Amino acid sequence: MIGRTIDHYEVLKCIGQGGMGVVYEARDTKLDRLVVLKAVKSLDDPELERRFLREARAASALNHPNIASVYDIRSMDGQDVIVMEYVRGTSLGDLMARGKLTFVRMLEIAGQIAAGLTAAHTAGIVHRDLKPSNIMVTDEGNVKILDFGLAKRVTRAGDSRSDAPTVRVRADEDLTGPGLIVGTTAYMSPEQARGEAVDTRSDLFSFGIVLYEMLTGRNPYLRQTEIATLGAIVGEEPEPPTGIVPALPPEVERTVLRCLRKDARRRWQSAADLAVVLQDLKEESDTGESARPLPVASGKHRRTAVWIAGSIILVAVLVVSTWTRLGRAPEPPGLRLSRVTYDNAMTAWPAISPDGTLIAYGSDRGTGENIDIWVQHVGQATPVRLTRNEAPDWQPSFSPDGSQIVFRSERDGGGLYVVNALGGEERRIVDGGDYPRFSPDGAWIVFMDVLPYAAGNLHKMYLVSPEGGAPRPFQPDFGAWPLAGSVGPIWSPDGRFLMFDGARIGEPGTSDWWIAPVDGGPAVRVNVLESIPQRQIVQFPVLWLPGHLIMAAGTTIEGINLYRVSIQRNGWEISGPPEPLTSGPGMKYIASVSSDGQIVLSNITWGTQIWSMDLDPESGLPTGDPRPLTRDAHQKISLSLSRDSRKLAYSVYWSSGDRFGSEIRGRDLESGDESTPVLSTTRTVSLQPELSRDGSVLVYRDRVDGGMAFLYRRNGDTVGREICRNCWVYGFFSDPSFVLVEVEEHLVKQDLATGTQIPLVEASDGVFLDA
Repeated sequence: MIGRTIDHYEVLKCIGQGGMGVVYEARDTKLDRLVVLKAVKSLDDPELERRFLREARAASALNHPNIASVYDIRSMDGQDVIVMEYVRGTSLGDLMARGKLTFVRMLEIAGQIAAGLTAAHTAGIVHRDLKPSNIMVTDEGNVKILDFGLAKRVTRAGDSRSDAPTVRVRADEDLTGPGLIVGTTAYMSPEQARGEAVDTRSDLFSFGIVLYEMLTGRNPYLRQTEIATLGAIVGEEPEPPTGIVPALPPEVERTVLRCLRKDARRRWQSAADLAVVLQDLKEESDTGESARPLPVASGKHRRTAVWIAGSIILVAVLVVSTWTRLGRAPEPPGLRLSRVTYDNAMTAWPAISPDGTLIAYGSDRGTGENIDIWVQHVGQATPVRLTRNEAPDWQPSFSPDGSQIVFRSERDGGGLYVVNALGGEERRIVDGGDYPRFSPDGAWIVFMDVLPYAAGNLHKMYLVSPEGGAPRPFQPDFGAWPLAGSVGPIWSPDGRFLMFDGARIGEPGTSDWWIAPVDGGPAVRVNVLESIPQRQIVQFPVLWLPGHLIMAAGTTIEGINLYRVSIQRNGWEISGPPEPLTSGPGMKYIASVSSDGQIVLSNITWGTQIWSMDLDPESGLPTGDPRPLTRDAHQKISLSLSRDSRKLAYSVYWSSGDRFGSEIRGRDLESGDESTPVLSTTRTVSLQPELSRDGSVLVYRDRVDGGMAFLYRRNGDTVGREICRNCWVYGFFSDPSFVLVEVEEHLVKQDLATGTQIPLVEASDGVFLDA
């Protein structure tokens, strides 16, 4: 187009290219002024085209000194051409990269951005792609926001152009409706990242990211991959800015962090309010420390940000790392991860063949249908389906010669099956069984039998021949913790011993890592907490290599990662400190190792939300579709609903770096009002809330004087009152003054006001289960 005259616009040169099209500098021959022409490829859908033009024309009506004007919109030669104001100046991103912005200047720029947002939001227009490269600072020092209203343009799903700097997913027929993800990944709001409908508060979240980056030089959510960046935006809290720049005033930090609240209702509710706050902060700033430049990201980091914003990477569910020798520490520390599978749904439970050439795993391959065993060659993208039963098949493990795979199947009540690694007849070798592993010599398969009501949640361990037959109990006085508290017994490299994380059944105080000989003999306690202090809620051995153990530590909520520790044969001494091999959110603990040191593992992420559904009171059948009550990234556990269905309480566990805690959230389901009646800094994942039938009393569990106790609060109470210690409260009687309590092998009816206990049931030879 360079050199052409389109209508009365003479195209002079190309000044940029991106996901929306090509940008040219041009001269308006009628008014003799420079303009910007943005040539955008037309949409195939006439309705989408009409809506886009309508939104662009709405943006053209904006007239504000902090918004670059849209002069005209025309369709020429199959393209939409948008004529925009030519802004002489430098992008905010380039200014930050130079590192010469003073604190006061940053507040001046931020105030002008807020003023521009206020004008647009008042006109009902949401930007949805606010970022430093869309903010220009003119040669006169004024701020201009570019592309207002134009970020709403989307392409259809399947557009694979590599030059696109935004994520574009077409999920419904409404340009502004839910299911549509539009914007630059590193500056999206959580609701954008989830594909939900957005309003003006989404721009305020993006503005908060820009503010954070101006003040600290870092984007708080930018990660190595685009999917990790989206995960951070939805599920991670940003590091406080004063942790990066300690000199920042606390009121500035509070202003920025309020922009970055996950819940839009807890952010600033208007750009106008935020503009007033920024103006006050600027007026209160002095000319001393505030006049100095603040640290900003280097040019290298800036290029990384642009590269990530311009990429679309699917989540990696399997990774593999090669160490030069088995058990040798990697250099530098950590695994060098390479993606193996590209399935977009459930793909997990990986196993690698001893020679490192095959990987088996359980997956539905993104179909949403049955989970089967799949096998693929390392380095090849297409797997082969090994099983085709209607029941789920999972948890594969290779034999030492790589010729067979043992796996768990849910067919016919559940059992373990053996099949040739390249396909063939599937043989059932034992009923039940979970997490099977071949011994290094192929003579045995060890497994756990995970039962719903195992005493103390400890599960028996067994050995069985690959040919089948009666399984042999392994350490029958012990039990192992289930997934995700352990991965069951693991083999020593020579196959003579098994290690497991568990305890003697009926003796919870013996919980530890244990090692026992396969051929018989007592189990030896490792006393792991003496050599490796507890890092997280769970930590357990995953793989046993010559001289080393690969262990997992973390929580299912914050992430479980792999670490390497040493183990000595003499006395089974385990020594640390643990060397981190993986990091970040997700659960990375289901792993397998080949004889040449390749490790294959899965990265599983999970989230919980609370939904509601109306039921017919006569039939008990649902009368409508489920409706989400929550959408945030925190994990919700142990919900309780009052009998009249008016009040809800649930426990939430949160963490950010070394900070953690639990809280109980309450919601009035009629009014929608929310509250947080209980906050705790205990490491307990669930506070076990229980509401009385009328919702007037809340019972919960928390730490008191170093031990766990149950407490209660009535509506309006600000502190909890203790019910009992070393006990368990199951619920309320019809009279909310009384609760059902288990204490010292008895069920009792306890009066909350007086503490009086009336014995009901004794179970000295058994356990109580809440059914």
